[in-house]
Amino acid sequence: MSIFKYLDYKEYLKKTIDKNAKIYGYRAKLAEAAGCQRSFLSQVLHSSPHLTLEHGIGLCRYWQFSPMERDYFLALVQLARAGNDELKDYFKSQLERMRREQADLSQRYRQEDITRGDESAIYYSSWHYAAIHMLSTIPEFQHKPSTAKRLQLPMA
Repeated sequence: MSIFKYLDYKEYLKKTIDKNAKIYGYRAKLAEAAGCQRSFLSQVLHSSPHLTLEHGIGLCRYWQFSPMERDYFLALVQLARAGNDELKDYFKSQLERMRREQADLSQRYRQEDITRGDESAIYYSSWHYAAIHMLSTIPEFQHKPSTAKRLQLPMA
């Protein structure tokens, strides 16, 4: 579930809680991470109060967000807390810029996920696969002969 698909931090928070509904005490863990009471977190989810940036950074740490995800989430919090249209427009433009940057990176480094168990088992069965995978990101090693020579592997 990507934070970059959301324009409202409360919606992301609700979806995250729904996704982790089977984890006992998940809301309590979020409240603890945010440094607030569970009742306040419930109010945030269901009425008008908003998280502070301090609450937001605690959640980002709990979720182990990357720096880009953290910046995006905190900008969502700031957008929700913004008091006038000029400030809201500013944060909307910041969010749009971050979404573009993230999309650009995800397109540039797009790779197929290994989802099936058999493929995953094969991939992780030997260091060769990961080494070939990493070497293939370097232009001079994007051909079998140079990769095989560098890793001292036979050509297959």
